[in-house]
Amino acid sequence: MKKLFALASLLVVLSVTAQERPEGTRAQKENRMDNSKDVKKQRKERPSIDEQMKRYDSYNLSANQKQQVKSLLEKRDADMKIERTNSKNELSKVKEDRKKEFENKRADFDKKLEKIMDKKQYSQYQQDREAKSKKFSTRKNSDSKDVKKSRKTV
Repeated sequence: MKKLFALASLLVVLSVTAQERPEGTRAQKENRMDNSKDVKKQRKERPSIDEQMKRYDSYNLSANQKQQVKSLLEKRDADMKIERTNSKNELSKVKEDRKKEFENKRADFDKKLEKIMDKKQYSQYQQDREAKSKKFSTRKNSDSKDVKKSRKTV
């Protein structure tokens, strides 16, 4: 009887410990970690100038307008690269200051773009940007709610 009880308890212990490790092998864990790093890296990379120009194809820009927009995008990207290197060096900058600076640069970009485009093209651009920002804000809010839910369940 004692042997039967010992065998039964051993089986219970083995089944419980087997259920605690659904993660897989070490190689599978490392593969998942590598994939998550790739996803993060993909998010940080900015689209090239040509990819950015594709967004403006729907506005029926003339050749002259396309060239002006392209140079404006190139200037903005160069300024952003400089800003990124400066922000890495200046850790004391407050997040609100960066946000205000970004908004000022965006407003300046929009003013320059408005001079390049005609009224119809620019109004379409503004509508597209508003739709994109609403889509992003709803996605961002739902993501943060999902994170909060998952934290509560943990």
